[in-house]
Amino acid sequence: MTRNATALGLAITVAAGTANASVWSYEWSRPDSAISFTDDAGTATSFKTTYDDVAGRLTLEMTWSDLAADGMSIVLTNGEHPSEGGRYAILFLEPGPSAGHNPNELSVRANMLGYNGSADAKSSIFDGDASLDGDQAPDHIATTEYGLQNWYEDQLVADEGGERTLRFTINTDLINSYIPQNAGASAWSGFGYGENLGVWARTYSDVSTNYDIHGYLTQWNFSVEGNFDGTFIPTENITVPGPGAAALLAFACVGVTRRRR
Repeated sequence: MTRNATALGLAITVAAGTANASVWSYEWSRPDSAISFTDDAGTATSFKTTYDDVAGRLTLEMTWSDLAADGMSIVLTNGEHPSEGGRYAILFLEPGPSAGHNPNELSVRANMLGYNGSADAKSSIFDGDASLDGDQAPDHIATTEYGLQNWYEDQLVADEGGERTLRFTINTDLINSYIPQNAGASAWSGFGYGENLGVWARTYSDVSTNYDIHGYLTQWNFSVEGNFDGTFIPTENITVPGPGAAALLAFACVGVTRRRR
């Protein structure tokens, strides 16, 4: 299927190097059947993501046609369903009041944790391994609240015309090099994808939370939950040859080789 590369409206900075960089991308729009979804906590209309597997930079943008989604959790994989704990990271996002004065823009509190393998996404907040009896200490990987924050590079939550758009850019190097204390049977995969994309997301309405003194979630309550899931979704690929000077690539560039994966 041919897609217009300018639709993402994103630019990717690729560091110079001797290896080729593969920038993977995927776009979804309603009602594409590649994604299974419910509208219980927000009516999703579009989902866009790119991943530079050399620079470790991942972008994601999601739009809803209403304002019902005020919290989100998401796991990204190389296509498979994330049923195994100790292998993947799970990202929790909570929009809140913006530090600026634009009433249509919100800021986001973000927690990156180890996913515990449970069908109950929020249980990863307080239990690091769902396969064991009792609650195990969770894997705290990164937070935007305190300490190291350079993993979370950019964000935007904008409410306009009755729609809500969430967009963020993260650097996955810290996440994908993490050594989980609740290790699973398979090697740590972290957060990202390649030729195939797996997405396991939950949206939430009426979210209320608590955080500990280190900025990690201790509570995640909500009234309604929706899902947004897909497995082994083929992605598109842009190959950036190296070596060379650092280049700024826009999806509208001429001369970039694009092939369907």
